[in-house]
Amino acid sequence: MKKFKYLLIILPIVLIVAAVGVYLVTSGKLNFKGSGSNEETVAEVEEDTTDDLAQAIPEPEPEPEPEPEPEPPFEEYDIHIMMVGDNLYHTGVIRSGEKEDGTRNYDHEFAGITDLLALSDIKIINEETPFGGNDRGFQSYPTFNTPTEVGDAIAKAGFNVMLGATNHATDMGMSGLFNFYNFMHNNYPQVLIAGIHGEDITSKLPNTVTGDEAVNIVLEEEGTASDVTPEEAAISAVCYDTKDYSRINLLKIRGYTFAVLNYTYGNNTEIYPTSQEGHLDFLTTWDPSSRYIHFTELNPQVLEDIQLARTVADVVIVCPHWGVEYTTTPTDYQVSWAKQMTEAGADVIIGAHPHVPEPVEWITSDNGNESICYYSLGNYVSTQNQSTDVLLEGLAWVSFHVTEEGISITKDQCGIVPMVNHYSWGPLRYEKTYLLEDYTPELAGQHGVYGHGGFYLSYDKLQERSQTIFGDKILTREQIYSQFDDTKRDELLAAYNDRINNYGTETAGTGEDGAEENASEESADDGSENSTEGTAEDNP
Repeated sequence: MKKFKYLLIILPIVLIVAAVGVYLVTSGKLNFKGSGSNEETVAEVEEDTTDDLAQAIPEPEPEPEPEPEPEPPFEEYDIHIMMVGDNLYHTGVIRSGEKEDGTRNYDHEFAGITDLLALSDIKIINEETPFGGNDRGFQSYPTFNTPTEVGDAIAKAGFNVMLGATNHATDMGMSGLFNFYNFMHNNYPQVLIAGIHGEDITSKLPNTVTGDEAVNIVLEEEGTASDVTPEEAAISAVCYDTKDYSRINLLKIRGYTFAVLNYTYGNNTEIYPTSQEGHLDFLTTWDPSSRYIHFTELNPQVLEDIQLARTVADVVIVCPHWGVEYTTTPTDYQVSWAKQMTEAGADVIIGAHPHVPEPVEWITSDNGNESICYYSLGNYVSTQNQSTDVLLEGLAWVSFHVTEEGISITKDQCGIVPMVNHYSWGPLRYEKTYLLEDYTPELAGQHGVYGHGGFYLSYDKLQERSQTIFGDKILTREQIYSQFDDTKRDELLAAYNDRINNYGTETAGTGEDGAEENASEESADDGSENSTEGTAEDNP
């Protein structure tokens, strides 16, 4: 009876175990294949259970990626160009920088325009007379040789473009021209020298400078910038290896490339010798056999250079040495050539040579191109004495505006600042170049032209001539100041003053032997020098 009771207890347990076993086998959750251990079997069961749980629990939604911050809006800005006229070093100007210890310094030449130098990005000066070598002694009219210390002062003042193609460039011969070029190129490589070239003229690449304003020159067989990144493209000049870019001079200014071209109508002779070709850039043509200059024909190379410059620069500036001396009206040749230059692609044309100012005008060519043309700025420094007009002069001011779309000229911010060249008499000495708005009737009454030229300088006549020649293109200092935010303007002025005050002595002053160099210079302490810089030749 007891056995029967135990059987009734055990039998249900056996049936339950059997049923569970059958379920596990038929559901595939218990695998008897192979010779795995009990631990492996248990592991498989646990794995299947984990898979079931994983399928039952949904995966978490991925967190959304943060939206990128929007780029700041493009900050528009302006680029400003200024240029002064003929730096014409007569003896009275040379003597103005001589010191008692025999050295020379010409920093005073720019004392009247320091604020405009501080506010401009491109600063151009026409160096009318060459630095032929201090060892030759200094000379005035008719064949000039100017102290290299003038170059020191120009670099210290911050000029970054010097024009060398003038009718006096070869006054000291080809060796003097090479001395001129080498002095600036070797001592001040941050200053672009336009219009003249050194002895080695084998390179056909554009000329540029060193430092922050240098343009990256890329030579490509097909003229494509394969090794220039998009970021570099705006400051690179990609040149075809089959073209001659040697007369094109490039500066990079705040992300944009400016080309400066400079040519002279002649060299104070009637012949353009083969020795000067490639070293002095010519505005006019010449007979290939006789080498006689055709003063009334524009050199087609000029237009080709302008067109080529357009392929490597955003803005093209052409500085021709042209016109008739002492004439305040441009010749027909100047007007015609300016229009052809505009059609070829010139944006800005600033002329020199007549020693008197000429008008400023906007030019529209037949193909729709537009430029601003300053036919002549007149002198910057000199001791000329022919008339009121040789003492009245202009400072060219050109403004560009940069937006996200590119760069364009700001017409209502361009114009000319009238100035006066002031010197004393007894002895004859250059003193200062003033803005006309800073000049006074008292200063006019003290001008040395009365002793040197035989007439009183009239303040009212200066004002009248300024209005007649420049008209509505006159700009005042206040109008230029208004082109700048007050804070930015003050920062630029302060930075320029700091630069001048901290200018290193290692880059200034090259006239240690100045006493000996003066030995051959003409004596003019009594003011008797002939400072008439040539006659009004019938040449453009």
